[in-house]
Amino acid sequence: MKDLIEEAFRVAILTETSSYELYRNATVMIPDGRGKQVFERLAREESKLIDEILKHCPDRLAELRQKPDDRPLPRFDECLLESPERRLFNHLRVALRHKHACIDRYATFVNAFRDPALCEVFELALGMSRKQYGLIAQEYTQADLRLHRPGVNRRAKRTHFRGVSRPAPNEHSQLFISLLDSGRRSPF
Repeated sequence: MKDLIEEAFRVAILTETSSYELYRNATVMIPDGRGKQVFERLAREESKLIDEILKHCPDRLAELRQKPDDRPLPRFDECLLESPERRLFNHLRVALRHKHACIDRYATFVNAFRDPALCEVFELALGMSRKQYGLIAQEYTQADLRLHRPGVNRRAKRTHFRGVSRPAPNEHSQLFISLLDSGRRSPF
């Protein structure tokens, strides 16, 4: 069981480290302004989450205790050819998809494991990821409205993105019936 808990910490830390690097890369690519401030704030919150997870981390995982370094990141000139608004929109879209994938992964782990020590790790990461998802979704909507301004006689464009909650399960599916028969609660 200790190996499973260590692997849970490893997955959570590596996932959040990749999010941190994604936000740091975005701060390099986006010029000064509101978008840069948003990604700097997300990177700070991500760093705090990594620190919080590392506080609960077992002592045997010393190699994961090294924080992501703050070395200067390279600039990609191909990305700089786009307008700043388009760049911000694209980076927010990537961050939104990445955070949604993190939420799905953490929610699956919370529903799959019954050990409280394991669930505590993923519930911590899940709560912070949902908070960041809300912030990213709000900024994404604002960037989309700025980028795609409606014409004089047109209504504003609607932005659609999938919500955080899972859809209701099909109660007639084989998976749902087998979960009920086995006595396990549904992961949905």
